Amino acid sequence: IVVNANNTQDEISNLLVVLNLFEFVSEAEELQDNFASFIASIQSHLPLIWPKTTTPLNDTKPVQPQVTGPGATVNSIVASFTKIQNSLSDANYITVPQPVLRKDG
Repeated sequence: IVVNANNTQDEISNLLVVLNLFEFVSEAEELQDNFASFIASIQSHLPLIWPKTTTPLNDTKPVQPQVTGPGATVNSIVASFTKIQNSLSDANYITVPQPVLRKDG
């Protein structure tokens, strides 16, 4: 999603130039405002789209975040959260960084 949003920024930028050249200024402003809202929405929801996972320094298998889905129960979800909390408190883990949206003006 983030890669596509970054690529779309280039396309929107080119489209805004063309819209202004053909005097579609109000449409260009509306497109720019809507796309800015879209990017802000992605940025604010990035932790939901890209949940933090941790990888042990001495292991290549990442610790998965919560276990949810149709077969999950309240007890299994709570146990999963507890396991993750306990594993994250260990200093031998690193955090995988989230992707970053470009800041184009």
